[in-house]
Amino acid sequence: MAPAISPIRELLQPCSPKGCVHRRVDLPLHFISWRDLTDSTVLRNMGEGLGHSLLAYRSALQGISKLQVNEASLFEDLNESWEVLAEPIQTVEGQTEEVIFDHLHATAFQHMPLGRTILGPPQNVRTITKDHFQKYISTRYTTSRMVGGVIKL
Repeated sequence: MAPAISPIRELLQPCSPKGCVHRRVDLPLHFISWRDLTDSTVLRNMGEGLGHSLLAYRSALQGISKLQVNEASLFEDLNESWEVLAEPIQTVEGQTEEVIFDHLHATAFQHMPLGRTILGPPQNVRTITKDHFQKYISTRYTTSRMVGGVIKL
């Protein structure tokens, strides 16, 4: 039995003009057929991408952990400019699909929480006070109603 010849050696061997033309046409197929994802260059590049992703994720978490919320300033800003809450309502009301979806839910889920719109009309939004927010937060955001965890890198 003759020894096996590697695809590259086979391409570099002298040949007749007819055979060379045939081999040149076949050249891309030879390289595709014996090259796979176990190539060390591909594996190195995959590791590099994963490493950069991990660094970016850690950096983002580090930046987010430094953020602090100034609740007093937020409530003060909200009390001074209620139109901030009316803006998203007008945006949604301007979208026909959202209005149709709200009417569909109101009809399909009558007398149920799912039938109510999320935003509400502007006159209702204006009646909301700081006490409403504080009562909502104190009753809804309790440890028994939250799921949380710690990510350790």
